[in-house]
Amino acid sequence: MVQQDPHVLNDTVRENVCLGRDVSDTLIWQALEKVGLAEQIRAYQLGLDTRLGSGEANLLAGQKQLLAMARVLVVQPKILILDEATANIDSGTEHHIQQALNALRQDMSIVVIAHRLSTIMEADEILVLSHGVVTERGNHQQLLAQEGHYWQMYQLQQAGEHLHQIEEQGVAELSA
Repeated sequence: MVQQDPHVLNDTVRENVCLGRDVSDTLIWQALEKVGLAEQIRAYQLGLDTRLGSGEANLLAGQKQLLAMARVLVVQPKILILDEATANIDSGTEHHIQQALNALRQDMSIVVIAHRLSTIMEADEILVLSHGVVTERGNHQQLLAQEGHYWQMYQLQQAGEHLHQIEEQGVAELSA
């Protein structure tokens, strides 16, 4: 399970990925590559031996999520549960997580709990819950075609992203 705010051990990168399991460095590096965290770890002088937490390096929220995804990649469970795993990350980090999820879906079932619809758009089946009751069911295109609650959430999120882009452009123009 990957939660919204994964825990980082006060230990090395290696131990934070393998969590005491017998995992080769090669497999750890492959997992870090797949989630887009390898370059960051290679930048540390001690690489996999760099201490995290209150050690030599601290990870940002998005990097913690990527680390949690790397933990999953080295174990490859049959079922993976993501509980709001993309809630507090930027779109670039979300893209890395999406890439990792696309690789993982070939080998396991993934259950994603999310409010950010971009996280679930590629899902085979989406269940829309309202007050604990399933109100809609289908894939992204089917749910958009129904123009129900999912469609409304999608429209709101699209508008929010558009406003954010306009704000960023305005800030960039002011600073130019």
